[in-house]
Amino acid sequence: MQAHREQASGHMPKLALTATEDNTHLSICSHQTSHDERSTRLGEGGRRDGAQIAGHASVFSQVALNTPPVLVSRVLCDSSGVFAWWMPAGRRVHRFDVDWHKGVTGRGRLQGRRANIPHPPLVFITLEHECERHFVFALDRNERPLALSKLYQAPFLNVNTDGSICWGSQSEPCGPARQHFESIESAYFARSFSHINNGAVVRAGKRSCYEFLADLCDAPPAVFPESVLIERSDLQSTINLLAQRKRA
Repeated sequence: MQAHREQASGHMPKLALTATEDNTHLSICSHQTSHDERSTRLGEGGRRDGAQIAGHASVFSQVALNTPPVLVSRVLCDSSGVFAWWMPAGRRVHRFDVDWHKGVTGRGRLQGRRANIPHPPLVFITLEHECERHFVFALDRNERPLALSKLYQAPFLNVNTDGSICWGSQSEPCGPARQHFESIESAYFARSFSHINNGAVVRAGKRSCYEFLADLCDAPPAVFPESVLIERSDLQSTINLLAQRKRA
């Protein structure tokens, strides 16, 4: 039987545990390992009793406690079921299928449009085990935010004033965000933007939000005009509030 060698980390396994189960009980065996230049192999197994298994479990738990993960540069918070990260300003393709608010000025100009337009720097926050688990906010500076950095309403359709994302008929991304947060970003921009949820998404003066977005599609600027962003709260207060919501 061949086992996996962790070449990237330089670790060489010395002992392996295997578990087998039949209709009556679970059996756990330990195997000494042997190595050559290409692979690691498991030797003959020896059955472990309850005390030995408990000893292995204690060692494994200590390893888990003593090797906390190092956060990648874009991660802002990874604690107690709240995971947050920031996304630098850039450009993404937006696809519009505006099926609400037929009487609002500018809706017709957006319907069926597809445009590569700029977006401001963003903060995404995910709550584990929540039905509305993904939130998005904007930043006014294209740099990693600090605890007291201001958050703004994300200037997009399908976002509530509390930052929660309305996924509509699209399946909401599942699984631990820390393992695939970039795919959440991709899923967010890959869907169709269809409606304003509640309240304004930008300070557009006399223009409707639909008109503002249509103008953005007609003549996309080099960067998103951050002066139109609507302030909400700061990063730490927002994370605290959402963490309380998770515990409620």
